[in-house]
Amino acid sequence: MKFSYLPFCLFLFAACNFGNKQPQQVASTPVIDTPKVAVDTTMNFPEIAAIPSGDHFPGSLSSLGICHPEEFKSADTASKWYAIYRTDSNYYYTSILLQFSRVDDPVLEGEKGWQIDAPNTKDSVISLVNAVPALQEGIIPAISLRNTTLKPGDTIAFKFNGADYKLYATGNTVKRPGDETIYHYRLFLVGMKDGGQITQLLVQHSYLDDSIPEIMLAGDMDGDGFPDILMNTTYHYNLYRPTLFLSSGRSKTELLHVVAMNDFVGC
Repeated sequence: MKFSYLPFCLFLFAACNFGNKQPQQVASTPVIDTPKVAVDTTMNFPEIAAIPSGDHFPGSLSSLGICHPEEFKSADTASKWYAIYRTDSNYYYTSILLQFSRVDDPVLEGEKGWQIDAPNTKDSVISLVNAVPALQEGIIPAISLRNTTLKPGDTIAFKFNGADYKLYATGNTVKRPGDETIYHYRLFLVGMKDGGQITQLLVQHSYLDDSIPEIMLAGDMDGDGFPDILMNTTYHYNLYRPTLFLSSGRSKTELLHVVAMNDFVGC
């Protein structure tokens, strides 16, 4: 099973074995505080709600490259955009000057997609961000994680500002000749808040099709002293789903809440 995510809005493949079939979206509930869920043992895996899901989030995320027409809005070209940058030594967040143009969609015949460029940018852009005022410009205190993906049974413990946190994943891995599928995948974050421990379900999918959610950046992006996470919450190899979880504005029962999430499909 190969675990990877599409690192840009759409650097579309020259050839695609996925045809015109696109991943199906699953109805879901918002991110919630949830007790620890044991690994499923049954071989029957009924559909479960995808978490997070929806398009009601206040912010928007995108990437440099080509987007399908429905993945970017004309109104967004007039917005002020920011970027999360990566250098050899750190991450930082600041405004970015973008150029937008309409181009032939490489996949959808007769359709015009969007080309997004930043000609004056030298450092690597890991995400474009719009309408997330809580983010603070400047250097991002980043967290070094030993892994950026967690398979069922994996746990990653880390400290931030003297506090202990833990990420862990559950699910069922079914192996077949030449294939491996994870069913009922769940990713949790554990931490202390107001003197009590919270175990929060961040990501949940019925199955993972040749993909796995991947943490793109963990660190204090909003300047409140608590960790935030930028993650590709994909469940399908042909889907890139950047999702921004922030600690500021969270409810009493949350460690993080989603402020932006967007879908980008390859072929």
